[in-house]
Amino acid sequence: MAGNSFGKLFRVTSFGESHGPAIGCIVDGCPPGLPIDAAGIQRALDRRRPRVVAALGQRREPDQVEILSGVFEGRTTGHPIALLIRNRDVRWIDYSRLDQLFRPGHAEYTYWHKYGINDHRGGGRASARETAVRVAAGAIASAWLGPRYGVEVRGWLSRIGSLELPFRDASDLAASPRFVADARLEPLVEALLADYRESGDSVGAEVALTLALPEALADRAPAWRGLLGKALMSVNAVKAVEFDEAEDALQIRVAVKPTPSVHLPRRTIDKAGRPAVLLTRGKRDPCVGIRAVPILEAMVWLGLADVMLRERAVQAGALTGGG
Repeated sequence: MAGNSFGKLFRVTSFGESHGPAIGCIVDGCPPGLPIDAAGIQRALDRRRPRVVAALGQRREPDQVEILSGVFEGRTTGHPIALLIRNRDVRWIDYSRLDQLFRPGHAEYTYWHKYGINDHRGGGRASARETAVRVAAGAIASAWLGPRYGVEVRGWLSRIGSLELPFRDASDLAASPRFVADARLEPLVEALLADYRESGDSVGAEVALTLALPEALADRAPAWRGLLGKALMSVNAVKAVEFDEAEDALQIRVAVKPTPSVHLPRRTIDKAGRPAVLLTRGKRDPCVGIRAVPILEAMVWLGLADVMLRERAVQAGALTGGG
């Protein structure tokens, strides 16, 4: 089934389901000799985990990463890197009613009709749980691109619902549990999330990303929009991507849809095509756009790693006379 791999030369293939034993990925194409350890990848994963329990999702996964291959004595070998994250907070009972009903706004109806089978436990492969391994893989890409090329990627929550959240200060962003770059607006975000959580509804968001590049790379950034856009659109909650070139940076805005699982009655159908009313229970985020910030940063790192390897391959071919 397509859609499990992205990238051509720096290629990531993910596996696992939301409520299966584990999720993981294979990172192929990473240059050898790169210093990598589990602690560095873990720091990236910890940014993705909910940092405000009352306002975000109820699923509590430690997201402890294991490096199974491709790293020897703290450095990459050039061979495929296998990463594994075991699922700990698995509660199948929350999804017991969904073996016959389709959740609106999810991929379950499509999976059922396309493949004749659907993993109803938390969305299976279509769950946002899969994005944890993208963050882990992105940490590897950033460990190469940051020191090697001087690239910086920074994301923040720039809008939630109708509330605009402009960038004010990098220290505010670093301290924010919700990736808000203006500490004065944190109470407004907290109140908005509390309202949506109490009502059982959800809200969409916009994430802003800045890709800061050294002068030697800045003029090539416009040519990367297609590949980076494809990487960002592969995240299952993303609905639109917009690019804007500045003098020394590539600025990106990403629209993230409201969480489709809400605690309100919704009309749906069952597997026999009969109308039904569904009231979703279990774990949910009122705004998935918040946790999308480190995920989208990771996708930029992964897309850029693939770009740089492609350009390096073209240059090597030109030097050797290859086509």
